[in-house]
Amino acid sequence: SDVCSSDLYLAQYDKALKCYQQSLAIKKQAFGEAHPDVALSYNNIGVVYDAQGDYDRALEYHQQSLEIRKQVLGESHPDVALSYNNIGVVYYAQGDYDRALEYYQKSLEITLKIFGKNHPYVALLYTNIGSVYTKLQDDRAIPCFKMSFDIYDALSEDDSPEVANLCNQLGIELAAQGFGDMALHNFERSLERFLNIYGKNHPHVALAYNNIGNVYVHRGLYDLSLDYYKKSADIYERYQDTEMLKQIYDAISFIYNEQGDYSNAALYMQKAFEISLPQ
Repeated sequence: SDVCSSDLYLAQYDKALKCYQQSLAIKKQAFGEAHPDVALSYNNIGVVYDAQGDYDRALEYHQQSLEIRKQVLGESHPDVALSYNNIGVVYYAQGDYDRALEYYQKSLEITLKIFGKNHPYVALLYTNIGSVYTKLQDDRAIPCFKMSFDIYDALSEDDSPEVANLCNQLGIELAAQGFGDMALHNFERSLERFLNIYGKNHPHVALAYNNIGNVYVHRGLYDLSLDYYKKSADIYERYQDTEMLKQIYDAISFIYNEQGDYSNAALYMQKAFEISLPQ
């Protein structure tokens, strides 16, 4: 399963899918259909199909996972809440916002019963629901984002990878909805946590630097954004992450062009072009 997850993290979706499908076959033979591990395999396959944009198949596998989890674990279980959320994610991607909201709210109801109000997963669900309300042009979006923000703020001393990742995701959502100050606050908190957990040369740290750079560039604070983009690029160069490097080089080229530094703008434009060439 760890091998499958590594393929998924590296966006090697075909390899991840084959790996999860093999795992599903083995688990069904060993445990039968009605088992939590079988439900997990269905869930993981659904996640891959979602990442590939094959939403109908993603829904099919997430629904199978949900039904097994409800049967085996009962309605009030964290894994059932996770399945509801994952189905909501797929409906959101399809633009079916009413159904996305329905499943997010089911997930939130269960999660609140289990963990109470001050839990990172509750914060994530408020973020998801806020995103739906934004799409529906519903004023309830802002209170949802505020509740999510307050939860993460209360958990500021928690340096677990889960909280760090969710805090970063919240920042991405807030930035997308135009809440720049709250987004920056969450990116800075996630950066602090990632540094404490992984050290200074990790892709998660690079991602946090990049996200902070994005906030500053939208504010027109180009010198600050350059600083963070270059820190991010230094790390991604170690991992030869060509996709992220191209994005960052393009952003740096744009900034230099805006500043009238056409020589450096051309330099980074060339770097972006060269890194996008087939290896």
